Amino acid sequence: MISKINIAILDDSAVALKLLNNLINSLISKENLNLQHFSDGQEFINYSDFNKEIVFQLVITDINMPRKDGIEVIKYIRSKENSQKNCSIFVISANKSRDVITECLRLGANDYLMKPFQPESVKEKVKASIIKILRANHNNLPENNNNKNITISEINSIKEKYYIANKLSNSEKAIIEDFINNLWFKLLSIDLLACFSLGL
Repeated sequence: MISKINIAILDDSAVALKLLNNLINSLISKENLNLQHFSDGQEFINYSDFNKEIVFQLVITDINMPRKDGIEVIKYIRSKENSQKNCSIFVISANKSRDVITECLRLGANDYLMKPFQPESVKEKVKASIIKILRANHNNLPENNNNKNITISEINSIKEKYYIANKLSNSEKAIIEDFINNLWFKLLSIDLLACFSLGL
């Protein structure tokens, strides 16, 4: 089980860094998050090489940055021999070049979003990435083998049981409530709710 989710944001724009920082902090309580900011690719690479014990599960990067750009960052991550090479990479950039977009995806970026970005769109993608991280780190989660939708009453019953069993803090409960209050989450299988209750 992972103790914290490691996320890196790379952007030479202080405004973009602040927006993304606030967005991510609205999803995850600080005690469960290691969020690092970098103003360019070289700074990220230097940090990663020096702190080899920290493996980022999600990297959000701009393309046009001083020193090493986002493309160099993607190449660096995917060339790693440790588990970091399997992290999710989201590119958020104002660069609309079809060639650049194609190259990023070819090199291993999971998604390419345009600036100015829609916060809710980024938020949904970060949520999905967090679920993926938690599921990958919980091998003993109950499975919903019928793969059927669950009702709101079933969700409420499950969440109350997990609140009690796991003695969740208010911040941890708030994360689950935020997910449940989104319509799309009500259609997810039971094991994802269990994943969040156990993992955060």
